[in-house]
Amino acid sequence: MIIKELTPAGLKEFINSEEFQQLNIIPITKHRALSHINNPRVDRDDVILFIAYQDNELAGYLGVLADTIYLNSEEHKVGWLSCIWTSEKVRGKGVAKQLLSAALNSWNNKILATEFTPAAKSLYDQTAAFMDFTTLLGRRAYLRFNLHELLPPKGFPTMLSGLLKIGDATLNIFNSLRLLGWGPSINIDHLNLEYIKVIDDETKGFIEKRHKNELIRRGAEELSWINKYPWVLSSPEEDSDALRYHFSSSVKVFNNLNIKLMSNEGEVIAFMMIVVRGNNLKIPYCYFDEEHIGKIVQVIYHHMFELNLNMVTTYNSAISNYFLSHRTPFIYNKQMSRSYLISKELGKNLTDKQQIHMQDGSGDCAFT
Repeated sequence: MIIKELTPAGLKEFINSEEFQQLNIIPITKHRALSHINNPRVDRDDVILFIAYQDNELAGYLGVLADTIYLNSEEHKVGWLSCIWTSEKVRGKGVAKQLLSAALNSWNNKILATEFTPAAKSLYDQTAAFMDFTTLLGRRAYLRFNLHELLPPKGFPTMLSGLLKIGDATLNIFNSLRLLGWGPSINIDHLNLEYIKVIDDETKGFIEKRHKNELIRRGAEELSWINKYPWVLSSPEEDSDALRYHFSSSVKVFNNLNIKLMSNEGEVIAFMMIVVRGNNLKIPYCYFDEEHIGKIVQVIYHHMFELNLNMVTTYNSAISNYFLSHRTPFIYNKQMSRSYLISKELGKNLTDKQQIHMQDGSGDCAFT
């Protein structure tokens, strides 16, 4: 077996090659590759895609997102495991383990991971290279019924799924009447709100004052990169790349909205990046002083109502606590958790006093 290691320059050449065009299964989409290539934290020698070949056929691949973290005020160059896949033809032959070993070696064992599948967690445990890092607790709250998305397991009969859709539609008729009473509460006309495409200097300064104690500390340059180079595109149909790629690359609705909230005096009091994927909302980045939590939640409610969204997921402790301690328009909300692993090599830099502060979009979570 051969493992090809691609740096940003190598990846750019690969996605423009005839080999890429002819592959039945691709290890990365072009727009995801462009995101990795234009990552402001990637260096020219960073290996960001590992491709395994067996008998000249693609046998598997592993992607790494280049990043920087801060442990006890020290800066560390790291990589996040962002995807791993192996062909059914080579399952059980140790291809995934070899890919992971190549990544650990290339990145000097300075690797983190999150939102991994049970199978991936088992693989990471087998290497004995990782340790538990931290777990974020949050809430997932449901504004409308969407049982047809939540309940059916893989292979669920189409007819029964259709019945769930009918059930959702029926329940949401009555639910819409209930939500009418929330109209005045979700009105944001009194808020000084601005949608921004580019992170301006004022917002940049506001963020930098508030991310000093974070693990990753993404600033204006990184947030602009996330906006400009998404991994998932909005499209009515899947294109040829999407049909050849194992992971999500396009959905009917995927939008990033950057919201700046200002005081009556025109000073920035909050910045939010919200992501709308399908009928669901996430908040990868949110900076505010807790005295303004009520305004932040109003903005969330407003967008869920106006965009007809079903649910919101957040790991922001202030927002989660607000959902628990206040009357909300939600039908139901439940606790969520997101676990992080860190390589033992990086873990050497941790102390008992290390406080781990992360935004919801840490790692590659802002892209998915």
